[in-house]
Amino acid sequence: MGKKNSHLAAQGYPFTDIFARINGVSSDLAGQPKLIAWMLEEAALQSNWQIGALLGTERELTGRFSVSRDTLREAIRIVEARGSMHMQRGRGGGLRISEPNVDDAAAALAAYLQARNFTPADLSSTVSAATPVFAMLGGNELVVLLFQQTAGMLSTGKMPGMASTNRAVTIASRLLETYGPPPENGIFLGGEALLSEQLGCTRPGLREALRLLGDLSILTVRRGRGGGFSLVQPSPDAMVRRLFSLIASRQLTLDGLVPTIWALNLIRLRLAMRNLQVLGDQARQQCHDRIVSILAQHSEPVRWFNLQRELDQICNNSLITILTESFIYFLARLNQTDERWNAAIARWNEIDPALLAAGGAFAQALRDGNEPEAERLHQKIHSHISWTLDCPDFPQGQPRPE
Repeated sequence: MGKKNSHLAAQGYPFTDIFARINGVSSDLAGQPKLIAWMLEEAALQSNWQIGALLGTERELTGRFSVSRDTLREAIRIVEARGSMHMQRGRGGGLRISEPNVDDAAAALAAYLQARNFTPADLSSTVSAATPVFAMLGGNELVVLLFQQTAGMLSTGKMPGMASTNRAVTIASRLLETYGPPPENGIFLGGEALLSEQLGCTRPGLREALRLLGDLSILTVRRGRGGGFSLVQPSPDAMVRRLFSLIASRQLTLDGLVPTIWALNLIRLRLAMRNLQVLGDQARQQCHDRIVSILAQHSEPVRWFNLQRELDQICNNSLITILTESFIYFLARLNQTDERWNAAIARWNEIDPALLAAGGAFAQALRDGNEPEAERLHQKIHSHISWTLDCPDFPQGQPRPE
């Protein structure tokens, strides 16, 4: 799972910290079922995510990952709840790779956003910015389906029929509605008996819901006397891990990922510009100065990704952040073996004067609130990176949707 030999890491790629976070290298996942679940899905990716393929028997997997049977079984429950794998019992059985369901992933993302206090106003502004951009991609793209399902669940509060997590999702959603988005220091809920009584559900059903929330890092457990469960603000890393198997199962290539990420970057730009418009002159000037400073450092594509990180801070949108980081992580994970990407990164060894000038003009357009010019320059840099990677660019020649 390491990325030490990647050109991205060698050039200071700004998302390399995601690798450490998602892989559990610098977190509290070590030795936990959630980390083993992640390692199982990494193994599935390494086998090209062949649906129905056997990863191993329970005995083989406990030896392969050096874990106890109880830890492995809990990890298997997690991947089964995600729909990424299933345990086949009996002769010739074992853990087999499955194709995750978009509805299941969208339900998990909706729960995550509920816990992050993603408001109806946030949803409305995101939908208005995203809809015309996603229309250029086409309705069958994975990111479009995931976005539409998630937005539909958040707007109606209704979860569609799920394959294996219907009961868990319903109870988890009810729990989040009952206790509300958790405060920064969390909220103590009590034990199983109290929760099952308050929510009107069985203990087995409650445990499924608690497992789902735990997988998203929305829930923590206090052991011992006076113990129980607490709702906490979720980690974005957990949600990126949750979406990994959905993206991996589609076997997306570099050509398929780049337009998706370009589209998400454009949505983020439009949302960031809306937020900049309500700021005073001094605040906009400070944003401009930070962006100019960012653009003066590194070469492409590091400079470009640092710019996107700054725009993400201005945008301040949990849904777009999670979608972008999920596809960016998978892109970087995939590109360990993509010769085109590595060759392109190796060629970017100095600052391109033309792109630096475009970046400076872009920062000026942001400060002045000149949306058409900001988008034109944003797309110009996009196009250059697409050309260098020999990848299809985001759709050109389309009228800018208002």
